[in-house]
Formats: sequence, structure tokens, C-alpha cells
Amino acid sequence: FFCVARSKVITSVDRLSRTMPHWFVSLLTVRVLTLGWVPLEAKTIPDYLHVCHRSDPEMNVCITKSVESLRDKLIAGLPELGVPPIEPLIIEEPISTQGAGISVTTKDLKAYGGGNFTIKDLKVDSANLKYKFILGFDHLAIDGHYVVDGKIIMIPIKGDGDLKCDVYDVEGVVEMDSKVENVNGQNELRFLTMKVDVKVGNGKVHLGNLFGGDKLIGEVINAAINLNFQYFIKELKPIIQETLSHFMIKSANKICDGLNYDELAPE
Repeated sequence: FFCVARSKVITSVDRLSRTMPHWFVSLLTVRVLTLGWVPLEAKTIPDYLHVCHRSDPEMNVCITKSVESLRDKLIAGLPELGVPPIEPLIIEEPISTQGAGISVTTKDLKAYGGGNFTIKDLKVDSANLKYKFILGFDHLAIDGHYVVDGKIIMIPIKGDGDLKCDVYDVEGVVEMDSKVENVNGQNELRFLTMKVDVKVGNGKVHLGNLFGGDKLIGEVINAAINLNFQYFIKELKPIIQETLSHFMIKSANKICDGLNYDELAPE
């Protein structure tokens, strides 16, 4: 469900190598917000992307400000970077997951409220190639199509219809581990693991067409789910996190494909 950056065009490989780790992390943050990968074949960096220098003792603050300055552009989208608009964020492809006693498939999802993101924290450990950031959202409204079959909070649930969900006080903690490996004689960055932890303060959901459209049963099931919303989210949390982690690490590695790490981040 749950559903970021720099200045003058850089034509010198030397300057690029001194700044890459920081704008690269910014682009990874873009990746998380958009759930889409950013192609980096282009040899120039748009002049609206702000440069953060490795020597800056406030590097993490610089990256955060750089991402924040892109908010309006992110809302509208950055087609030159392959970044779609985040207002709304659209995920058309089906996402199928299966948990203990329940299977869920969603498609044609639209998430509203992504433009109101807050970067609560961002840490880069360049020496150990570790990255961690925390994103916050006051409110996300999600609608789309769902198919569900199984049990939630011991309640049988079966349906195929429209999904509407509002979640509040959402926080996503993302931790990534990576390594440098040789690919065709060139050192490239590869992400090995990505841990995602999603927390939701509260929310409400409505599943349409439950049990073949039985209105009474549908109202009862939706009421029961919303009365136990935290338990509902707890049941689905492992599914959500596994799906996001798999999707994001695959896309993050696409960002790195073909990039020479020795040129981009020399010792």
C-alpha cells in the first residue's frame, strides 16, 4: 500500500566522482517515494539538482534539504529522470502476496498524499556502504482494485472489488546494505539486502463487493476490520514489507547497472 537532487550540469568526471555518493542517495530516496526506477544513462545532471559535498560535515542535512527542494517537481514528475508524478502515485501492475491464511492481490492503485512527505532522518555510512532513511506521511489515501481470500483477525473474508483506504501518521524506515562487485571488468554497486519497516498510526478501509456483493455481510466485515484496524495492519504488515523490499531492491539495482563505482566514488 505504502506507499527525492542538484545544481549545475556536471561535465567533469573528477567533480562527479567527488559528489556522486550524495546525489545518488537522493535519487534512491526518489526511488522510494515513487516506486519507480530512475535511469541514469544521461551524462549530465539537471541544474535544479543541488550538490552536496563529501567534505561537508552536515552532509546528511544537505541531502535532506536537497530532496526537500524538489518537492514541487516531484509532485509534477521528472520525466527527464524517468520519475513519474507522485501526486497521485499510480501503481498499475498487479501485486500478489500471500500470508498466513490469506492471499491478497491489488492492481490499479492510486495513492494520494505522497507530496506531503517528511524526511525524518537520513544516514549514510559510506565506509560500510550502508544507508538508512526514515520517511513520514501525515495522511495517505489509497484506492484501487483488490482480490482477497482467507481470514483476517479470525474473520473469513472473500471479495473482488474496489478498495478504498485512508492511513494516518505513516512512517517508513528503510535500511540498505550493499557491496562493490566486478562486472565485466568494472566495479559496480550492488544492493544485497533492503529492510523496510512500516508503521501506521491509525486508519480506515472499505472493501467493496465482499462475498459477491452481499451488502449486509460486507458492512459487517468492513466494520469489524475498522474496529480492529491495528490488528488488521499487523496481519498484513509482513506481506506489505516483503513486497516493498523485493520491489525496491530490484529497482535500486537497476539504478546502478552500468555505473563504474571507482569513477563515481573513488577512495
